[in-house]
Formats: sequence, structure tokens, C-alpha cells
Amino acid sequence: TCHVSASLRTLIETVSHMIKIFSKIGAQIILLLILFSVIGTQLFSTIQSQGVVSPEYNFSNFSGAFTLLVSASTTELWDQLLLELASDQVNACTSVHGFFTFGKRLQSGCGSPMAYPFMIIFVFVMRIVMLNQFLGIAIDYFMETKREISAPISKEHIHRFLHKWSQYDLSLIHI
Repeated sequence: TCHVSASLRTLIETVSHMIKIFSKIGAQIILLLILFSVIGTQLFSTIQSQGVVSPEYNFSNFSGAFTLLVSASTTELWDQLLLELASDQVNACTSVHGFFTFGKRLQSGCGSPMAYPFMIIFVFVMRIVMLNQFLGIAIDYFMETKREISAPISKEHIHRFLHKWSQYDLSLIHI
């Protein structure tokens, strides 16, 4: 039973440690998604719904942009999203009076050439953050496990010793 409880304790400690780390990574990913959602809403809020950019998932509001970018961060249809954001061949391009972007009059429904750097930077950053963070955790735990296995005295040895010692030192004064 001592071996089972030691294994269970190790499992619980590992899971609790992983939850802490994954929550930090999740917070980083959410911050990046919020940042890109705000930038995307500013750049592409007038793009007409078509294909991937639908009436529910578009850059006209923050929640639609966030949902669209979560989907794109999984590399699902990000290339089609890029083409729709950059497309200027939409049939219903109309001029929006009073809005100016980089000195040019903004066209409602049309794409923007800013879609190329936006999506390339978004996919690149999200891939680096997600991939490197998860690989870093895997390598870190691999190295930690390797150190624990190669250690002359393991945690299990210490727990067995303490259990055996408690039989001789009933008052537990000398632990």
C-alpha cells in the first residue's frame, strides 16, 4: 500500500503542477488572442461576410473577432481567412464617408492589404507561443523525471524510511 500511495501522491503532485503551468500558458494565449482581436477589429471591421467571415464570426465586433481568431489559431481555414480579409473583389464595395485609413478612403466590404502581415504575424506568433510552451513543459518534465530516476535516494525511499522510522519513534520527536 505504501508503493501505491507514493505513486498516487506523485501523480497528484504532477497534475497540480501541470494545472498551474497550463493556466499560465492559457493566460498568455488569451492575452495574445485579445490583442489580435482588437487589432483585427480596427483593421477589418468593415469587411463583408463571405465564406469563413460569416455574419456571426467576423471582425465587426470583439466577440466575433475573438472566436474567429481562436479558430484560426488552430490553423483551421486560416489561409482562406487571409484571402477573404485581403480580397478586394467583393461585389458590394462601397465607400464609407468620414473614415480614413493611412490617408486613403476606407471601402466598406472590401479587404485590406494589411491582412497579409496581420495573419502571417498572428499565425507565426501563435505557433511559436503554443509550440514552444508545450515543448518546454515536456522537456522540463522529462529532465526532472530523469533526475529523480538517477538520484541515489528517491522520494519513495524517503517515504519508506519515514514510515519505518515512525514505528520506532512513536512520539515522532526525532523526524
